[in-house]
Amino acid sequence: MQTAARQLWLLGLYGQKVLQKMPYSHWLSLKNVNEIVRETVTYFEMHRITKESTQIRKKLTYHVANFHTKAGCLTHEVKRRINQLASQDVILIHIGHQPNLFPYLGVILQFVLAHTIALKIEEKTEYSVVELFVFNDYDFADEKWFRHTFIPHIRSREGKLALICPISRKSKNKLMYSIPKPNFLIVEHWKNQLRNWFRENFSIIKRIIYHDKKLTDFYINNLREIFQVIDESFNRAKTLAEFNEFFTSNIVNRIWQYPTLFVEASKIQRLLIKPYEGLLKRIDCYNTLINKTVNTLKKDGIVVGVRNRPRNLFPLWYHCVKCKSKVPLRFRNDLRSLEVFGICPDCKTELSVEVGSKSKPDLSKLIDNVSPRVILQHLVFIPYFGTTLYIGYIGGASYFPVVLHIAESINIEMPPFYLWRPSSVYFGIAQLAGITKFGQISKQLNLREICQHLA
Repeated sequence: MQTAARQLWLLGLYGQKVLQKMPYSHWLSLKNVNEIVRETVTYFEMHRITKESTQIRKKLTYHVANFHTKAGCLTHEVKRRINQLASQDVILIHIGHQPNLFPYLGVILQFVLAHTIALKIEEKTEYSVVELFVFNDYDFADEKWFRHTFIPHIRSREGKLALICPISRKSKNKLMYSIPKPNFLIVEHWKNQLRNWFRENFSIIKRIIYHDKKLTDFYINNLREIFQVIDESFNRAKTLAEFNEFFTSNIVNRIWQYPTLFVEASKIQRLLIKPYEGLLKRIDCYNTLINKTVNTLKKDGIVVGVRNRPRNLFPLWYHCVKCKSKVPLRFRNDLRSLEVFGICPDCKTELSVEVGSKSKPDLSKLIDNVSPRVILQHLVFIPYFGTTLYIGYIGGASYFPVVLHIAESINIEMPPFYLWRPSSVYFGIAQLAGITKFGQISKQLNLREICQHLA
């Protein structure tokens, strides 16, 4: 896995300016797996998890076990890792992403990377390692990869096959977990698309592999296995988010037999009420600090995906009880009370509720219908789970500099923090078909004619 390790780029989209300018630059470098293992173990030995994080983990085990039961992937090894999750002597590797529809290899390889690091740690130390993946299922439903996926296909007009779950325009502001699962006909259409895709690509390469029965059986059995996972995920799921989650978790837990634990972010908000309330005591300076950080980064030539925000923007989204849309909230703060208010962008329902005071915030009235904005999510999820190593996806490079700077400014201890920037080489049936077809064409044309043809 040395090759995979070399793809661990930390804020690589922004070059060396981040490394040179930001005070947390000692986290941001290209490292191999062995270096990451050493840093993770060292951090763990110097920062054993707190009692608060231990209690959160104990409660988390219920939601993890419930997810795996629903998804049908509660394997023996998963059960063993669930039992270890609440232990203070366990290293926790934390990863996460949205529940994408048939996620592409770059996302899936997060599991391979985390598991490789876990195996290395267990090989070199006496510590056990738990790998935890959090599905961010409360994001906006209009996110493209939540309902689209593309597969390379040389016989299609644009060189790709699209598998799409249509949702209405009215649903763009709704929460992912509120979108119903696709109907049976859509799932059957996906399977028919894949059958045709397989048949067309296989017809191109069969002359090469017809004598290799093992390879032929491998491709055919893979397709059957994928269809089985699709059918089981569809039967168990109630929503599109669950379908996507169940498909991914069954690939990882049952087919790959990895011990990765899964949980849905929407199910664990109540576990984090105290950390949220603790950070809300700083609410007067929270947005000001974010804006100051964003402006500092811009001056250094680093454009981040976080905009300057109004001083009274509340750091939690409200989930409209009536229509399940995400509602941006503002706050009013006086000496006696902290009030939040907002209007649902879809059904126009108004919300106004008191959430304690600045000195003593109280989210008990809202906690079951809120989710954190991205900065707050990382300031809470990572440290309060007792995370020993966090591996984010490269998309997070647009806001992770802000997260780390805010954490340092308000004295939140963050673990080793890495971004996964995939650089994958695909070699599946579609790629083999493309290579074969190109070989057939190249026999008929010389290189100059090929270049002219491509132009």
